[in-house]
Amino acid sequence: MRWGGAVCAFLLCLGVCLLVVHFRVQALRRRAEAARVYRAALRLQAERDGFLRELLVESRRGTLEQRLLETFGDRRD
Repeated sequence: MRWGGAVCAFLLCLGVCLLVVHFRVQALRRRAEAARVYRAALRLQAERDGFLRELLVESRRGTLEQRLLETFGDRRD
């Protein structure tokens, strides 16, 4: 019967270790997902900035109205 206390303590320590590992893995997954979302947001922002830069260049050239008509069509109906 004296081994019962040691087995109980071992199982308790094992359970605590498993809980710690579980929560660390969850934290790493959340961090990885946040990094993916951040990179996607940066990529979208870069695409938007590039598009706006193109519009600015076309505005200076005087071809902006033509490009908008080609892209979106005539919506004056």
